[in-house]
Amino acid sequence: MANNPAATFYIYRHSLGSINGQFALANCRYPERVAGAWLYEGPNLYWLLNARQRKRALNLRCRIFNYIDPRDVVALGYLDTQHTIGLLQIVQWILVSPIGQHMWGGYQFDQTGRLLLADDTELQYRSLLDRYLFERAQRQSHGHISNTFTE
Repeated sequence: MANNPAATFYIYRHSLGSINGQFALANCRYPERVAGAWLYEGPNLYWLLNARQRKRALNLRCRIFNYIDPRDVVALGYLDTQHTIGLLQIVQWILVSPIGQHMWGGYQFDQTGRLLLADDTELQYRSLLDRYLFERAQRQSHGHISNTFTE
């Protein structure tokens, strides 16, 4: 961005790239030059950000679209629609193999090829699962994992 001061940037990332994109956006020195970001099937990095990073992400929120399939095991940490990097988009899905689920195999489209989105109730299943997994990991570590899922 520093080398091309007149350019605007579009970010399109999947899985580990989604994590990288979330982190880059939360630390971007030129947020006004981010035209848009589309992130797919990555864990929610929001819980690991400090206050400054969360503020930057919030300022970019309406330019970031964060898509998850609630049945993808990689898309962890989405406990609600507010504590995310960008606007959370929950896709309509069908159940396929675990790898297929992660690689967009469960995504549903209309007859014109547009991605179909689900309502927020789909997130409830994922949120319960994530909370259970976090609590189990915390118990197994004898409390050595801090509760990052709180404000």
